[in-house]
Amino acid sequence: MVAAIGIKLANGDFYSILDENTPAKKRLVLTTVHNNQKSVQIDLYKSNARTMADSEYLGTLVISNIRSRKKGEVSIELEVLSTKDGNITVRAFCADSAQKDHQILNISLASLSSHDDFDMPDFDLEDGSSDHAADDLYERPKKTRPGKSPVLLIVLILLLIILGLGIWYCFVYAGVELCGIAGFFNMIRESVLRLLPGS
Repeated sequence: MVAAIGIKLANGDFYSILDENTPAKKRLVLTTVHNNQKSVQIDLYKSNARTMADSEYLGTLVISNIRSRKKGEVSIELEVLSTKDGNITVRAFCADSAQKDHQILNISLASLSSHDDFDMPDFDLEDGSSDHAADDLYERPKKTRPGKSPVLLIVLILLLIILGLGIWYCFVYAGVELCGIAGFFNMIRESVLRLLPGS
């Protein structure tokens, strides 16, 4: 059986586009699966069983700067061209991209030897041939808010320490008569007078 060249859909399924080493040209229209999606990553694979279980990663195209739209409203055109000697050219274009982003990927199947695992793509077929609802395909990592800075707590603790030292000073060194408001102001006045020259 001839291996198929295809893409991984947002639900994780392998979608066969054309057969390996067969001269052919296929065009697909992909669409976004999230509201206000800014980019689409298209991962290309080769599979003998036409499933992701035995697939071999071939390459990635990323279309970015997509204008904010509801899911399914953005169209990304994908064109895959294969030759009989194992060369594949993949083109992707998004008319809804702010900069008319256009990506091209050239692959020689004869020279590939790496095998890696990659994240789930973030697109689906426009014609709805996927049986799964786009919302339930996979969960995005939740953004966490950074913790509040402990600066306020540190300032509050320092103020309490200074207040405690002031009260301790009043009772131990200055005597109880200086601990009232009038005594406090007298202590400040005497300290200032000692600092002035000629006192």
